[in-house]
Amino acid sequence: MNELRNYLYALPTGIIEITDELLGLLTKNWDKFEYSDDTSMKAEKLKDRIKEPIWNPPNLTFNIERHGITVKGSKRAEIQQWTLDIDNFKAEQEIIKRRQIEPSAPRLNLDPIVEEIRQLILKKKIDPRLKWDNAGGVTVRVAQIKEFGYSPKPTVEGRRKRFREKLSTLLKKDGWENIRGNYYVPINN
Repeated sequence: MNELRNYLYALPTGIIEITDELLGLLTKNWDKFEYSDDTSMKAEKLKDRIKEPIWNPPNLTFNIERHGITVKGSKRAEIQQWTLDIDNFKAEQEIIKRRQIEPSAPRLNLDPIVEEIRQLILKKKIDPRLKWDNAGGVTVRVAQIKEFGYSPKPTVEGRRKRFREKLSTLLKKDGWENIRGNYYVPINN
């Protein structure tokens, strides 16, 4: 750790150049830092990813692009800002922005889907997307609506929420009430 400290303290304050020596010293000492949160970033991730390093003794601050959330389906990378306290061996990171790395899926037009389900309910049809009870109420099985697709969880949740809001509004005009979640009953049964 002394090598890294000596290297940095020999530099002027401000933006510094990313050199092989700096990267080597950071990589070598990465596991010696105490992190403010649970991070899974390994030392080898530093190479070719560090951007905009700033030395302001005793802190070295830099940005790094992380792609871990893309494994969960996100099309965005996180830009994290790391601050390393060289004197106290502490490291903190925060997400400062996200960068689009793949185009987003086109917005799903829910209107035809809502209208199809609405008509099925009004005509009291049997359909795998609907579960009727003996009292005349119906549960819409949104997981069975294939148009929602296999998208990232936030996308699917957003689609389901918009679907439920649109369907509830239309069914209310038709004399149906949304009791809870995806369950609807006719007001004048």
